[in-house]
Amino acid sequence: MPKPTNSYILIFMITLSVLSAVILAFVSESLKPAQIANIELEKKKSILGTFVDVSQMSKEEINKLYATKVKPIVVSYDAKSLELKESDVDVSEEYRKELKERKLPVYQIMNDKGELEYSVLPLYGHGLYDDIWGYVAINPDMKTINGVVLDNKGETPGLGARMSEKQIADRYKGKSIRDDKGQVVTIVMQKGERGGGEVSIKAFENEPHQVDGLSGATNTAKGINKMFEDYLSAYTAYLNLELKK
Repeated sequence: MPKPTNSYILIFMITLSVLSAVILAFVSESLKPAQIANIELEKKKSILGTFVDVSQMSKEEINKLYATKVKPIVVSYDAKSLELKESDVDVSEEYRKELKERKLPVYQIMNDKGELEYSVLPLYGHGLYDDIWGYVAINPDMKTINGVVLDNKGETPGLGARMSEKQIADRYKGKSIRDDKGQVVTIVMQKGERGGGEVSIKAFENEPHQVDGLSGATNTAKGINKMFEDYLSAYTAYLNLELKK
């Protein structure tokens, strides 16, 4: 039996590579709708998580609550309403733009009477290794934080990645984003950690603009602080406009 020539082997390898690429592309396209749905569900959970416990909710319950409570809008840096769908705005892309050029989604949480309960603002930034993000719910007084959800892509497990834990987010609850003169200010995560849990909350209970830090994760904390400062600045005009209503 004749041995296959180099040209036959080359043709076989090329054919195999093409078939593999076609199969992978088909599988990728087939999975894309499910991947998009999962990303959207995670976003909804994060937004709702700033004012309600979603940990025990089913996908159906989350989708129903979101549809009932959340009114997404998009504003500019100077608080002008933009004729855009929130779903058409990629916060991770807008983050790369100059502050005044960003399109800014706001998730207005409405009660049964159609009144504003919270304004949920997206946050985005960079930690030690990769992107970090979150959502912060502001009470109708446009001053007090109701709740925060934080997450990350590649911070160090057990150190910076702890930013995603509920006990870290709880430190921001009740903090004020306005100073004594009514100006919008940021919330600063401090260097070091005083003990975690209720100990950390109590250590800063009389500091309206400070929260306890992340032990061993100074650079992640700096990224979180920059993220809060950046986006509270971006949403200042919106916050001031809602305050006057």
